[in-house]
Amino acid sequence: MKKKHGIFQKRDYINAIYQVDFYLGENDACEIYRVFDAKNELKLLKLIKPDLVSNVDLKKIAIELKRFSGLCHPNIISNSELSSFQIKENTYYYYVLDFISGESLEHLLNRCLTIDIKKSCDIVLNIIKAVLFLHDLDEPYIFGNITPNSVFINYEDNGEKALIIPVLVSNFLFDDNKNHQQKISYAYQSNAVLSGEVSIVDDVYAVVTLLYKIITGVFPWSYDFDWEVSGHQFIKNRITLHREIYPLKKISHYIDFAPKEFESIFLKALDNHSADNYLNINELEKDLNKFVQEKYNFIKSNKVEKTHEQSNVLNSVNEDKINTGLSKVIGMLDVKELLKNDVIKPLQETDAYKKYGIQPLNGILLYGPAGCGKTYIAKNLAEELGFYYIEIKPSDLASTYIHGTQEKIGKLFQKAEANAPTLIFIDEVDAILPKRDLDNLNPHYAAEVNEFLAQMTDCMSRRIFIIAATNRPEIIEPAILRTGRLDKSIYIGLPDFNTRMSVLKFELQNRPCEKDLDIYHLAMMTTCYALSDLKFLVNEAAKLALYNSELINGEYFKTAINKYPSSVSQDQIEKYEQFKSKA
Repeated sequence: MKKKHGIFQKRDYINAIYQVDFYLGENDACEIYRVFDAKNELKLLKLIKPDLVSNVDLKKIAIELKRFSGLCHPNIISNSELSSFQIKENTYYYYVLDFISGESLEHLLNRCLTIDIKKSCDIVLNIIKAVLFLHDLDEPYIFGNITPNSVFINYEDNGEKALIIPVLVSNFLFDDNKNHQQKISYAYQSNAVLSGEVSIVDDVYAVVTLLYKIITGVFPWSYDFDWEVSGHQFIKNRITLHREIYPLKKISHYIDFAPKEFESIFLKALDNHSADNYLNINELEKDLNKFVQEKYNFIKSNKVEKTHEQSNVLNSVNEDKINTGLSKVIGMLDVKELLKNDVIKPLQETDAYKKYGIQPLNGILLYGPAGCGKTYIAKNLAEELGFYYIEIKPSDLASTYIHGTQEKIGKLFQKAEANAPTLIFIDEVDAILPKRDLDNLNPHYAAEVNEFLAQMTDCMSRRIFIIAATNRPEIIEPAILRTGRLDKSIYIGLPDFNTRMSVLKFELQNRPCEKDLDIYHLAMMTTCYALSDLKFLVNEAAKLALYNSELINGEYFKTAINKYPSSVSQDQIEKYEQFKSKA
């Protein structure tokens, strides 16, 4: 269970220099604090947990921190040297980093499970810049081990940039079978690093393994051992053996879009039997940049004018509504970018897409925890496109269709076609179209499911686009996920840090708040909360302030957070991850 309080409390001084502003939690064998230094500047202070000090190689940590303390690069988080102080008989060890508004890539992946290809490539290209800088030093530095824990995502100025955290205390623990993160890190290391030999090319292996993991959510090989129970040397041996015996799982096994040139990047970096491996990370950067430029910047640099044929596809699109619908959706930059590329552009830039033989999607499935904005996204996508909007709920169909006739299902699509282009939104599709092999399924319903599937098939040819939403993707009828019905499944997960900041600001506007209400702090405290949870917390904090005739402040939020945990459990998140791996 996560500790709510650290050794030091708010306004305490650490080593008579740093005043604690907020305890951020535990990670990397450290307690982490947001502090003010002597110049009143925000810093991040990592205090090595006192109970772990005897199990930490302090000498090596001191050497590594000193090595990086004098370096300056936009993609590397600066750190101080290792310091210590004593209180009574206890000695505390700590170091300080520049404070950056964001979160670790590990935390981001815990919520999102995976990241889209474009953003993943951008993250890795940022990391490569830092690695190249370190390779070019007079005394080149080689990581050989780059994991989500050693990457930080910066959200300042509404932008996103990846930075390297050079030193992790967890990497300097003496052999400890309880150090789960250290064991997981072996999966990012090349066979050479696992055997104790390190060269510059090993950072290529680590970086590309990281890229594979954040795109697919899994490692390039499926390792058949228990990470927590198995010993360090056993894990290293089994990882090496797996890579020698089993072939690399192609990236196309997990994602729909996997061009040959993108697949080749993973083969050149990870396949031990390839005759064309990368010789250095410069080659990797060149190939990755080329892929991103050709795949994602072609449309932008080769705009085409609308033709009569294109305007026929979007016969009733209102030009004034373009870029207004989805702009109402707060945050969710990844999802909006995905919808823009996969749904909106193929309908608006038909000539460019037809040139590559790309047809518009027939429909999509939005799945994820309740209260994360699936319905809101569907409504605003319809507005963005200028499509007629029809929303179907289980309560609408319970009397009309489940106990009705196939003719009525046909009428639904006739109405959509008559008002085309139309977006049909099927909410809680698991209740409307459950698996036909479920024991409790009404036998009379099978025919109506078949009718629904028949109407859905290639309905985009009738200018009907379908969005289905569910919190329980594992129990829906698998046939609706085949090509030509719902072509793509999109995970709408818990809001990221930037989205939580935006939602909290939006919900708090025009309410009586204390001037120094720390929304950044609130966004950090609500990591596992859904969008609906955030709105609820704001209302609860406002009620408490109202009852006491005071302004809304951080203490009222803490009270609400302690009283009302997130509506989304870790078990639910894991179920979504399992569905994604099978989809």
